[in-house]
Amino acid sequence: MTIQDEPKELESPEVLELEGLPLGECVARLADLSARVAQGASDAGVRSLVVRLAFKESGPEMRKAWVDYFAASKDQLFLPLLEEWLGDPDEELRLGVVSSIAWNRGAGTNDSLLRTIEQDPSQRVRRIALKYLVRRGSLGGWDPCDLTEIVREEDWRPVTKREYMKLVGGSFEV
Repeated sequence: MTIQDEPKELESPEVLELEGLPLGECVARLADLSARVAQGASDAGVRSLVVRLAFKESGPEMRKAWVDYFAASKDQLFLPLLEEWLGDPDEELRLGVVSSIAWNRGAGTNDSLLRTIEQDPSQRVRRIALKYLVRRGSLGGWDPCDLTEIVREEDWRPVTKREYMKLVGGSFEV
């Protein structure tokens, strides 16, 4: 089957076949599905199935592949699982999860980024969450509030701080 022959919409059998594949093939096939979704293929009919399959994953390689899929889909149904994976000890995975959350269309996206800024043990993860939150505000996806009580001073990158100050119009002392 060539790319042009593939159905525009993802179908259950092609998602279910992930279960029987060896790790490397599964990651590659999931990357193909992610690319299709990123290019506009609908995954509306398989999202619940995707959540069930991804929920079973505990290995970092598969979780990273699912995180990429979730970023491509951007559907709010994936937000609770992404938030759960923010508790993973793998910092690299959490960085990917934060990036995927930032693209999510769910109503809880900003709250999730705020919690990450407040709670994550990694400065790298907190900084990327702050960057995405401020960027979402710059793009109109968040009504800026005073972050001075939430953000540790060392988590501010100069460019993020400048963007935040423009966003709030200098109304808060950062």
